[in-house]
Amino acid sequence: MRDPKRIGEFCDRLKRVWACVPDWRFGQLMVNALGEMGRDPFFPEDDAMIKYLEDYIARVSGKIPNC
Repeated sequence: MRDPKRIGEFCDRLKRVWACVPDWRFGQLMVNALGEMGRDPFFPEDDAMIKYLEDYIARVSGKIPNC
């Protein structure tokens, strides 16, 4: 079974990612990021997905996801 504590950590990191582009709606963030992923977002583990989102937002916003 996966560790349920991972959910809180993932959400905290997602919050920092989203804060870098505060004018974007959540759906906009997901569609923009996942549209450029180049693979099915169903399969990556949570740690790989959040790393992808952090890298994506740093690239498009020019900010480190600590905004």
